[in-house]
Amino acid sequence: MTPWLVAMLVLTALSGGTPVPKNEGRQWATRVANAYRALPWYDMRGTQVVRVSVPGGMSPPIQSALRLAAIRPDRSYTNNEMPMLGTRSVTHGDSTWTYSPEMNVWWGTSAAMDMTRPTAALAVPDLEQLDQLEWTVASRQVVSQTSGQVECIRLCRTATMGDTVNTFVSHDTLWVDTASNLVVRQSTRNVVKPTNEILEMTVDWEQIQVKTPPADSLFTFAPPAGSKRVDAAALSRMRPSATLPPQAAGTPAPSFTLPDVKGTNVSLADLKGRVVLIDFWATWCGPCLIELPHVQKLHQEYAGKGLTVLAITSEASERALPFLEKSGYTFRCLVDAGLIVARKYGVRAIPFTVVIGRDGTIVEQMTGLQSEASLRTALKKAGL
Repeated sequence: MTPWLVAMLVLTALSGGTPVPKNEGRQWATRVANAYRALPWYDMRGTQVVRVSVPGGMSPPIQSALRLAAIRPDRSYTNNEMPMLGTRSVTHGDSTWTYSPEMNVWWGTSAAMDMTRPTAALAVPDLEQLDQLEWTVASRQVVSQTSGQVECIRLCRTATMGDTVNTFVSHDTLWVDTASNLVVRQSTRNVVKPTNEILEMTVDWEQIQVKTPPADSLFTFAPPAGSKRVDAAALSRMRPSATLPPQAAGTPAPSFTLPDVKGTNVSLADLKGRVVLIDFWATWCGPCLIELPHVQKLHQEYAGKGLTVLAITSEASERALPFLEKSGYTFRCLVDAGLIVARKYGVRAIPFTVVIGRDGTIVEQMTGLQSEASLRTALKKAGL
């Protein structure tokens, strides 16, 4: 996943409520930052919802549980249960241990940052650093939480980043409890121009415990049964880089045979003599859904010129096929239920794209959301 995309993941600011003077934004941001800095401990539990919209429709929401806890100055706990991308991390002193459920491996590192700062390690505004950003007070609103109705101030900000090709406009929104100065909901809505693709994520902090410290046992890391320890250096080698290093170009692509979503087996060996574009994806993956229209366009343009597109998902046909048909995608989609092929290709994040030449060797590998231009460049390397 590309850095800008990681930074983009977080929901749409809701309009409405009672207007308040706009010059209060900096004052409220300072109150919030000071409130979090003063906490000796906290235990925050919430629900994260991620959505993606592309011209023509919106993906199903990806919902996951989220928990952040800490006892200052040097103990923290983070558990994000997002499918495939979820991790659980524990920091105690100078050491951090992290477990990846998708890979079923864990590793230890030296703590690289102050992990006790709420949301500092997430792709959302760092709550202790809000006073370093410009905010506007949009309105007063009542937010429904499990504990009841919460009177809130709604803070908003807009930032623009990007280059001459794509511009990303990010709309951050915070709902601040006026009694405690703590954030009960936070969101970002990101619009990609000129394609009008939208990424959104909301975090609702349904339980915020600051009166009593979390249990000490929470900050003791216990490897799950059957998990394997890897060292940080080995882990980095397991993960593919954005593109293959030069010496890897020309190596044979790992062979495989998989059923497509309609039950017909497809073998990579049978496609020798054609350029093959493999796209690892999932219906819950926002960046994947932004990339798929580019893949479909190239499929339509180059199918008669020697290109075969193979989308590969680990999801069941019953989930993937209706999505593909509804979206009008006509490229072939294969089902890698056990992630066997994904592991052969070293996939650790999606979307993950592989271009294979007519001779069966790898031309290019790319991790994260790719533009149409970057996909065309890879196909050009393969002779299209």
